[in-house]
Amino acid sequence: MAATSHRAESATRWTRARIGRVVAAPLLAAAVAVVPAAGSQARTPVPGLRFIVGAHHMTVQRFADEPVLFLDGGAYLASTNGTFELDAVRSHHGISIWQVSRSHGTTHRLRRILPDGHVHFDRGLPNFLVFTLRDKQGHVVKTSIRSFCPVADVYSAARVGPTGPPNPTFPSYCGDQLTRATVWGINDGWAVPIFSQLRVSQQDAPDGSYTLQIAIAKHYARQLHLTSAQSQATFSLTIVTDSGGGCPPKCVGGAARRTTTRSGGVAPRPTGSGRAEVPRDGLPDLAALPAGAFMVEHNKPRGRDYLDFAATIWDRGPGPLDVEGFRHGQKPTMTARQFVYRNGRQVSAPVIGTFEFDSRLGHHHWHLADFARYDLLSASGKELVRSHKQSFCLAPTNTINMLLKNAEWQPDRIGLGSSCPSDQSIWLRESLPVGWGDTYDQTVAGQSFSISGLANGIYLVRVITNPRHRILETTTKNNESLVKIQLGGVPGARTVQSLGPVPVH
Repeated sequence: MAATSHRAESATRWTRARIGRVVAAPLLAAAVAVVPAAGSQARTPVPGLRFIVGAHHMTVQRFADEPVLFLDGGAYLASTNGTFELDAVRSHHGISIWQVSRSHGTTHRLRRILPDGHVHFDRGLPNFLVFTLRDKQGHVVKTSIRSFCPVADVYSAARVGPTGPPNPTFPSYCGDQLTRATVWGINDGWAVPIFSQLRVSQQDAPDGSYTLQIAIAKHYARQLHLTSAQSQATFSLTIVTDSGGGCPPKCVGGAARRTTTRSGGVAPRPTGSGRAEVPRDGLPDLAALPAGAFMVEHNKPRGRDYLDFAATIWDRGPGPLDVEGFRHGQKPTMTARQFVYRNGRQVSAPVIGTFEFDSRLGHHHWHLADFARYDLLSASGKELVRSHKQSFCLAPTNTINMLLKNAEWQPDRIGLGSSCPSDQSIWLRESLPVGWGDTYDQTVAGQSFSISGLANGIYLVRVITNPRHRILETTTKNNESLVKIQLGGVPGARTVQSLGPVPVH
């Protein structure tokens, strides 16, 4: 456990999930079938997109000191001819995007989508939407081109017909720098709202009436074989300026480590150890990604320099990591059991360690001990500094590979309400679903590496998951990662440069 510090631990599942960290490693391509696309001898039309306008008029407010028009919905993109689905896969050549369909466990590639620009997982399709604001005379006042991520957040997506599932089934966010492969999609019978903002000053567009057109860029409309009626929406707009100020940058703070309401049920009762009977197809495969997001900070009160970094552990499957804690008495610890399932049935629940309640500022939740270890090594591999951070409140924060078998596209559905309960709790469950990673920032004294006594030069940062092999998994061969770094500068102003991952022997 880390020592108390003036800085709180990087909060939270939802905040951490949206901060990209490490350059992802190559991805093994999944086997797929390629079928004819639209315009060939395909028997059924290939799914596409169409605009739906919820209201033909919008009143948009801006602030005098921050002239930004926030477009909160009003226009939606819906799927047509079935579910619109894209597979996005990272390789050494960049991110490739294919429109696909899935049936009977087989993925069929319908056509490759060529992006207009460089693809970032956290932004989706680059230069996909074109916003055009015109005055009463039809003159163009403002044009803006935006990226678009075709994912249906369960809190904002809209159902447009009786077909399709009762709720969206795709991942609810686009991805980040850690993502290796993911799926974007809009279910049949569902639509995704268009959220965006336009920076328009009062000088460019005085308060009054305008027309706003939102269109899918021609580059994509041609590839998706969309008509003009499908690929654009137009509505009237009234702009009103408020004399007050907008939301300052600091008014939106980081949330706590986000959980969702658990959908009832009772805690499973502990069973025997059952280690000899554990099925391999129900076990996780924990892998350590190379550390990243390196930076050096100087602590003036302590007079010391610290090397900060971020580390991610992820589950390659085929099974999830499901760990539950059971409390005995009033001690600030719980017995940790790993639950293993086969075809939805519990088959084993061995004891793998302990949950400890961390009462320090910024924590106040239960940590699973011995989940990971971080070390700073010399260039020859000798351990020099070890991070005190070795216990974790597990939660899925980063999509790594959503194309894996058994990957959980919507981890909130498994019930995360118990993942970080209070010190009064008698039970908890922490999970790391297949395809997801959990990222922690090591920025607190005791967690980050103290480098005040280290000379400039080459070092290695090592990340190890399941260091004592207490967690049952299919293999431990990928539990360690190494990154080479170079330290420079002078005391009080040290520098760090990442030289990239190195093989683990």
